[in-house]
Amino acid sequence: GTELANLASYCQGRQKFQDAEEFLVKSLHINRQSLPSQHPTIVASLRMMGSLYIAWGKLDKAEKCLTEALDIIQSAYLTQHQEAAFVMSLMGRCYQKQGKTIDSERLHRQALNLTIDLYGDDHHQTAVEYHELGWCLHVQERYREAKAALHTALKIKTNVNGREHPSTAWTLCWLSRCYKRTSDYQKSLSLMTEAAEIMKNRMGDSHPDTLTLLEELQSLHMQKERNVES
Repeated sequence: GTELANLASYCQGRQKFQDAEEFLVKSLHINRQSLPSQHPTIVASLRMMGSLYIAWGKLDKAEKCLTEALDIIQSAYLTQHQEAAFVMSLMGRCYQKQGKTIDSERLHRQALNLTIDLYGDDHHQTAVEYHELGWCLHVQERYREAKAALHTALKIKTNVNGREHPSTAWTLCWLSRCYKRTSDYQKSLSLMTEAAEIMKNRMGDSHPDTLTLLEELQSLHMQKERNVES
């Protein structure tokens, strides 16, 4: 099952969602055949399928997979297992995309608290969960709280991964979006410029993530100029 899961991850990264689904369905079938029904590896398989369906935009399928994973976590006393944090965070993301903001925030906060219990305050996964919470709050237009969560994520990522890391760049990007929403265009531009520069240096000029950030940076410059003119 592991090799199939790795192939699925490769395909998902290239947006070949149908191929990824095929590999994950096979992997889950093998795991169900060879492992106890409440094994953490089966939870991981369901979590990977949930992640794929979120990326693919098939939110009902994602919710079904993640609900099954959470049911296993509860019934198998895996609530303090790292998979519990991963699944809760993904379910929070799924709920956010479905417009279920209260449930989404609740799950993101539970995932963050469990991750801190498991890994401590200064760990990459803790930073990821602060970033996810910041994204959740940003979508709810609670920009002050979103900034606080994202600044915490940025501090941890800078300590753990270094400033010149693509993951750090994405947190800088979301912070920039928060400052844009509160009309602090100077701060927003500074953060987005740094994010785009990191992504360009690490991933190359033509990488889709680099192009996304450069496009946002250009849009910010244009918006700032319009505000100055008005």
